[in-house]
Amino acid sequence: KTYTEEDFDSLIPKIDFSWNKIDGAKNYLFEIKNSQGKNLLSKVVNKNSFTLSSDDLSLVSENGEYTWSVTASQTINGEEYTSQLAQRSFKVLIEDAETATLKTDNLVTF
Repeated sequence: KTYTEEDFDSLIPKIDFSWNKIDGAKNYLFEIKNSQGKNLLSKVVNKNSFTLSSDDLSLVSENGEYTWSVTASQTINGEEYTSQLAQRSFKVLIEDAETATLKTDNLVTF
């Protein structure tokens, strides 16, 4: 998916990640790595989605390719079991701020 201005029309920009729910999973380890494999974010969540927003967005503020991954886990009789790692990649392309334009055709004055 290509994110455009419409995806960031709220006061707080965000990127939503989601994946298929795994039956029996109690937690998911959600991670983001840069193109060199450096771990930028690692969060344990208890649902099959994660929202990157606020200060966390600065982790992917440079142009480039990133990988996000999820590992499901559950505990049975005191033993922790994890799923295989599932991952996808995404690209960030931030245009030069000098090229930004302000639309004034729908500007309302009082």
